[in-house]
Amino acid sequence: MENGIQGSTRDHTLVRIVDGGIGLEALEKTMSKKLCPRSPSWAAKCCIFRVPPVLKRHKPDAYEPDFISIGPFHRGGKQFQHMENVKQWYLNNLLSRRNLSLKHLIDHIVELEQSARDSMLNHLII
Repeated sequence: MENGIQGSTRDHTLVRIVDGGIGLEALEKTMSKKLCPRSPSWAAKCCIFRVPPVLKRHKPDAYEPDFISIGPFHRGGKQFQHMENVKQWYLNNLLSRRNLSLKHLIDHIVELEQSARDSMLNHLII
């Protein structure tokens, strides 16, 4: 085909782009059919993802924390111990500033626990 779509599969379309707009129109039409008006079922509630192995494969260290760990994936690593102490210090200061008890904070966290776990794409069992 001289202009427009040259080959198509379910996920990919090869479109020859030609000055004059015919190829661009075919590209727009093909892509418009594939646009998803609604987000995937998990997207509305999940926002914490693991790095896919295909990305980690080339440079695994780039996706591992060196200094601080936030969240459960790397919890307890010896290299994070200093920052754990700093985080505890900040927590103490935050509670003091707001005149909140640790029990009050924990009670609220317990209320949010399931929602937080549901935010993980791969549900955690800790």
